[in-house]
Amino acid sequence: MFKTGIESYSYHRYFGELRFGESPVDKKINMIDFLDLISSYKLSSVGLQTCFIDFKDISFVSELSSLLLEKEYNLVISWGHPSGLELGRNEDAFKDLLSKMSWAQELNADHFRIVIDSPKLWNIEPSKETITRVMPMLSTIVEIANENEMNVSIENHGGLKMEVYYKILKSIGSDNFGMTFDIGNFIRTGEKIEDALRLLGDYIKVVHIKDFVLNGLKPGEPDGWWPTVALGHGDLPLKNTLFSLHKRNFEGPVLIELMASLNNKESENEIIKKSLDFLNEQQTLHQLG
Repeated sequence: MFKTGIESYSYHRYFGELRFGESPVDKKINMIDFLDLISSYKLSSVGLQTCFIDFKDISFVSELSSLLLEKEYNLVISWGHPSGLELGRNEDAFKDLLSKMSWAQELNADHFRIVIDSPKLWNIEPSKETITRVMPMLSTIVEIANENEMNVSIENHGGLKMEVYYKILKSIGSDNFGMTFDIGNFIRTGEKIEDALRLLGDYIKVVHIKDFVLNGLKPGEPDGWWPTVALGHGDLPLKNTLFSLHKRNFEGPVLIELMASLNNKESENEIIKKSLDFLNEQQTLHQLG
């Protein structure tokens, strides 16, 4: 059984980030508020974006850490929004990654998600240059992961094709280093989910799941407008994808991740509830065989 959960980015408006077409909310929250907000959902996994945590507030981080150490769910610490290592060009980001990786270790986090690219960096250079530049950074990350038996996964974040991630993962060849498989982001880059599953399926540690109504959208332009809808209410082959993961005996986190809403009248909570119902229904169908 996969571990149903929510990625904190789904509530990005409440953390102060607005995507194209979104309206601001009246109330802002912090990460402790987020954990309280989702506590009634009885989740098996939770993803926390480090970009929405004020690490300069030592007292707050200490309180948050204490709460997370008591967790009863699978914890994914997500580093790198919006552009991560910027194809290996950002040394300051690399230092910040190592710092947040250390924090994830202190929390006994189950997974540490990293980002090396961004839709804004789509097709700006040959992939060989990216791989050559980023590999020394990734080698350091993998060395730490291996020493501490820590799960680290790289997300397809809309800036590189699936073959590039495959080359990186195959070159590294560590059981502690895998893939955060973002189903929707493959559509954004103009690729097929089933092809990505065949190529990268053996490396998947975490799944980000979202749904799009494809009419009017432009696959192959990942930095365009990509509003999300509740899972099962769009055009992506989510049922088939989840069943394929089930057949692979995938038991890791499947985290709902919302972007801008296609329907501004529908709140994050409403979309999350519908999406959780969809995931729980699929989970039940898998159990029934």
